[in-house]
Parts: sequence; structure tokens; C-alpha cells
Amino acid sequence: GVLLFLFYQESTIVQNFEGEKITIFSDPSVKGGLLTGKYDSYGTLLKKYPIIENGKFVNIAANKQYATYLNIPAIGSVSNINVSAGKQSIKDLLNEKTYVLSRFSTFEPNGTTGAFSGEIRSGYFIKNGKKIQVKGGSVTGLMDNAMKEVYFSKEIIQEGKYIGPKFIKVCNLDIAGK
Repeated sequence: GVLLFLFYQESTIVQNFEGEKITIFSDPSVKGGLLTGKYDSYGTLLKKYPIIENGKFVNIAANKQYATYLNIPAIGSVSNINVSAGKQSIKDLLNEKTYVLSRFSTFEPNGTTGAFSGEIRSGYFIKNGKKIQVKGGSVTGLMDNAMKEVYFSKEIIQEGKYIGPKFIKVCNLDIAGK
């Protein structure tokens, strides 16, 4: 809770931004969503609210206990995650220098430094207009750098508790392997 509080007060999540700004809502009313419901597990009445809006933190998800500690409104736990679509199609986001990576080993950023790494389990690279399979290798980076240039597809998917862009292009990553 404390780290989230440091980002609150409508602070920008990334400086010197070049891509599309992200907007994320917690939405308990998504039809077919895994976390659709009227109340969270603590009994807090849920409603749709923005977590990040146009690249700025605007709300902290908090049940009554944590809301009291932080002196903020109790808006409930995060429910279904709804990420706003981008402006370009998947086809428009792909080019000759694009890796399309679909599966990774664990991929959790360090909560303090923002450093992350993940083993590539499957994907492909586009070369001379052809898809070349990628299996193995790794993706590493820092969240601050990775999030400076991000683009979201206008195509949307819904899976489990997620509804949002089917494709997200992240430009500032280090990729190693064959």
C-alpha cells in the first residue's frame, strides 16, 4: 500500500513519454469477466473506477481497512481490468524490427527498481515479410524505459479478468537469443 501511495495524487507514471498514454479501469460489470460482481471479498460495494487515466495514477484500489490507513475513499478491490484500446490496427503496429512474443516464463518487475526479465517461451520475428519462430532467449529491461514508448492495438480481446488491446507494442526492451 505504501508504494502505491507514493504514486497517488495524479502523478505521471513515466517521464519523457513518446507513445500512447495508458488508461486502466477496474470494472466489476464486465459481462463474462472472472471478477464481475457487486461486492469485493471484504463486502465493499464495487463500481467502475479509473486506476490510471491518460498515463497518470488517479485512484488506489482500497478496501475499508486500507482506505482508513491511507485516509482515502474505500472504493474496493480491483475487479476486471479494462485497458483502453489504441488508435492503430495490429497490422499497422508490425514492422521488420518487431518481435511478436506471446509466452514467457515468470515476468514480474522488481517492485523497487522496476527491473524485469523473462525467458521467451514462444513468438516470432518478422524478417523480409516472413515470420521466423522464436523459442528461447530473454527479454529484459526497466519499466521506466519500457513504458516510454508503448502502443496499443485498436482490436480488443476479453480473457478471464482482462478486457483490452489484443496487441501491445513495447519499444524499449533488450532481447537476447536466436
